[in-house]
Amino acid sequence: MTIYTRLLGWVFITFELRMGKRDGNEVWHWAAARADLLPPALSEDITLPHQ
Repeated sequence: MTIYTRLLGWVFITFELRMGKRDGNEVWHWAAARADLLPPALSEDITLPHQ
């Protein structure tokens, strides 16, 4: 997933599927694993969403 932040610019977020236990039940959920700042050359190809 790629998001735009005003302070950093374009950031690529990687998610991973994790399992947790809640009240004796197994619950699967997506959790953010890492975030990488995209270099300016790559971020020029991405257009900003309408605000």
